[in-house]
Amino acid sequence: MTRTSPVPQGYLPRAAVLIACLSLAIILVARADAATLLVPDQYATIQEAVDRCADGDTVFVRSGLYAENVVLPEPAPSIALIGENPQSTIIDAGGEGKCIRIRNLSQSTGSVENFTLQNSGIGYTGSIINCAIAISTDGTGSWTVRNNILRDHPQHGILTTDVTTIAENLFLDIAFRAIFASSHASPTIVGNDFIDCGYGIYVHAGVDQVTIANNIIAFGDTGIGTQGPLFTPECNNLWELKVAYDGCGAGESDFSADPHFCDADGEDFRLRFDSPCLGQGGDLGCGLVGAFTEGCGAIAVDETSWGRIKLLFRR
Repeated sequence: MTRTSPVPQGYLPRAAVLIACLSLAIILVARADAATLLVPDQYATIQEAVDRCADGDTVFVRSGLYAENVVLPEPAPSIALIGENPQSTIIDAGGEGKCIRIRNLSQSTGSVENFTLQNSGIGYTGSIINCAIAISTDGTGSWTVRNNILRDHPQHGILTTDVTTIAENLFLDIAFRAIFASSHASPTIVGNDFIDCGYGIYVHAGVDQVTIANNIIAFGDTGIGTQGPLFTPECNNLWELKVAYDGCGAGESDFSADPHFCDADGEDFRLRFDSPCLGQGGDLGCGLVGAFTEGCGAIAVDETSWGRIKLLFRR
């Protein structure tokens, strides 16, 4: 199902509250030879700021709607691209191309944090399939994608051929593959929520190695699939999917249980106090699973509601 309401205000992925408050202060006291480029204070667009970056620089983007297809120059510099708030710092691709493209054949490192990335195009642009973020470094780079909301993409969320850390993101309504790890990639995919996606995570042939742990994949078609290396997922909750695993099996600590989101229909994916994803009282040793922590207590269920009917059958 496709939702049009925004993610409710007042909560962010795990560490984003702290990051949103401290990011600007931290980067302003970074090493002396690194610059902080402010959008729109100093540069009207994200692309304009990125085009002026050197290795070690940070682009800090204030809250706002940015109708852009951001392309890092080749070879891509090692930079941090940081939004002020993942709910209100929005890159909208306008149904064309990618929100962010990182492509080079030499080593680079960097991060993309605290954005909403939405409405990429279909087909290919520049020989690379369109998606929210394309990180194509043929295994030579090391990029982190953290604390973002990726939503409403008709193909992929993240395409990576990189040593990528993908953590604490919310993927919503990704029609095909929320994460597509392709040739030479060595991704670490930890602590994300995948909601209403075609595939949650897909590992293609040619991937060197992969870590998949502590993710929630719910209400979609397929949870985790592979044509690539053998791997053992750990502590993932795969819930209400047509197919949980395709080409691989469940890890010993994987499980399938209602995550008890506070309000999934309202896109509040914080966890209810009794969620199995909080790791309370469990014997799997997983700790927190998913991108969000506890956000609500017991929720009253009206006697005439569908929730009440389901509860009757669980007794």
